Amino acid sequence: MVEARGNSSCFQKSTDQHAQGIPSPHPLKGEKLRGVSWSQIEILDCIKYGILKIPNSTQRSLASKGRRRAEKLFEEYNNATSEDDSNWFGNAIMNAQTIKLTEEETAVIYQCRQKESMWETWGRFLTLLFGIFLLVDGLFIFSNLSKVNNGRIIINETERWLLIISNWAAFSILLAGVSYIVLAIRFWNGNPSRKLLLKLVDRITNQEKTSETSSS
Repeated sequence: MVEARGNSSCFQKSTDQHAQGIPSPHPLKGEKLRGVSWSQIEILDCIKYGILKIPNSTQRSLASKGRRRAEKLFEEYNNATSEDDSNWFGNAIMNAQTIKLTEEETAVIYQCRQKESMWETWGRFLTLLFGIFLLVDGLFIFSNLSKVNNGRIIINETERWLLIISNWAAFSILLAGVSYIVLAIRFWNGNPSRKLLLKLVDRITNQEKTSETSSS
C-alpha cells in the first residue's frame, strides 16, 4: 500500500509539472558516470619511451594489466581478420542453402543461362563480324564522299545539307562499328555478372543435391 501510494504521488507530481510546463529532470542527472580509463596505456607509453624510469608497484600492476589486455585484443583482431575471401564465400554459400527460388526467379536464371550459351556459341563472333562490317562500311562512305567533293565547290544549298547528313551518317556507322568491336572484345568470355550469378546458383544446387544424397 505504501509503495502504491508513493508511485501514485510521483505520478501526480510529474503530471502537475507537465501541466505547469516544468521540464522533467534528465534521467542521468546526479549519477557519476566513469569513462574508459587510459591509465594502463599511459603507463605503458611512459615505460616504453623512458619517461617513467622506476615505476612503483601500482604502476607495474597497471602496466601488466594493460599488456595482457593488449595481447588479448591483438589476438582477437588477428582471428577476426585472418579469414580469407574463399572461406567467406564458402560460408556465404553454406548460409544460402535454404534459399528457394520462385518461378519468376527460375525463369530469369534460365534466360541468363540461355543468353550466356548463345553468346559463347555464336553471339560473340557475330557481334565482332558485324562491328568490323560497320567499321569498313563507314570508312568506305567517308572515302567516297572525299572523292566526290575533291576539288569541287558546292553552291547548291541542298547539296550542302546532303553532304552534312551523309558525313553524320558515315560517322554514326563508324562509331557503331567501333562500339560493337569493343563490346565483343570486352565480353569475349561472357558477362562477368551473369557468370557469377550462374556459378552461385549452380554451387547452391550442387550442395543441396549432395546434402540430400548424404541424408538419404
